[in-house]
Amino acid sequence: MGVLAEVERALEEIRKDPVKQALYQHIFSKYPPAFVLDCERQVMGSAEMVERWLRENMLADRPDPISAAKKARQGLMDYEGTTEHAHHFMIDKCAELGLEVVPLEADQDLQEDILSVHHAFVATFAHTDALKIIENGNGQNWVVTN
Repeated sequence: MGVLAEVERALEEIRKDPVKQALYQHIFSKYPPAFVLDCERQVMGSAEMVERWLRENMLADRPDPISAAKKARQGLMDYEGTTEHAHHFMIDKCAELGLEVVPLEADQDLQEDILSVHHAFVATFAHTDALKIIENGNGQNWVVTN
């Protein structure tokens, strides 16, 4: 989404000040062929996937799951409303978007279990070469190290 926003910004700035074309030509010359089109396809694919998952799962019981999923997807993919790639959505914002959320604090046992797992991973990362750990409920895991 950032690349697409940059392209739109470049077009707007070049329309206002054609001298900026040289600057943007230099920037965009570093992109491989079809890169911008691939970005468009990825954004469209992500939007469709998120909307479908919401519509068919979390929001399926809503009176109008299609509209509810579209509203939530638009909020989640609001590039201009976020400040970073790894933007976190606070619980109030998620509820505002129509997502079904429950505060972790509402279930103290679950909160303690999740914090225990979090602390175990923090300690593991601090004392090993592990960079990424994925483990499933069957005891299978995948660890990426330095």
